[in-house]
Amino acid sequence: ELQEENIKLKQQSSERVAELQEEKIKLKQQVIDKTKELLEENTKLREDKSSLEASLNALKEEKAKTEKQAEELRSNMLGKVDGFGAMLEEMKKSLDMLEEKQSKGELM
Repeated sequence: ELQEENIKLKQQSSERVAELQEEKIKLKQQVIDKTKELLEENTKLREDKSSLEASLNALKEEKAKTEKQAEELRSNMLGKVDGFGAMLEEMKKSLDMLEEKQSKGELM
């Protein structure tokens, strides 16, 4: 009777060991699958990061170009305003001279 009980317990123990080994194999496969998935996701994120960095650099270059063009335009416009101001000054001087001549009666 004890021998039968012992055999039964050994058989149950063997079955349980087999179940646990199967579970261990399944868990190992899950770990492998999840690791593979995470590595693929990490690779995609690195690619996305590289793409975003390239876009950011392109935008920075475009911003620098735009700022340079704006500064050139501003400088050009200031030059034109200064030139226009000088022309107005010359016209005012000419008008003043004409008024002076007219008041002296030099113009007819």
